[in-house]
Amino acid sequence: MKRLKYILAFLIIIIAILTIWGCEHINFPVLDETKCIGCGDCMSVCRYDAIHFENGKPVIDIEKCTGCGECTDICPTGALVMP
Repeated sequence: MKRLKYILAFLIIIIAILTIWGCEHINFPVLDETKCIGCGDCMSVCRYDAIHFENGKPVIDIEKCTGCGECTDICPTGALVMP
């Protein structure tokens, strides 16, 4: 019984470490639609194919976006910003 308690405590510690370690926070670009001119530079520079256009405006796919910020750097009007 004592051994089982040690194993359980060990597993709880491992789960806690993995949970904390895996909780990276990634900032995603935010679009100010009033500034966007629909030039497509952001989509062209994105090496992760995380940006597509809908109704002439970029849409960020947060499943693919790594938060690298290249799209915000290239945006000529500052429509894409990192929060």
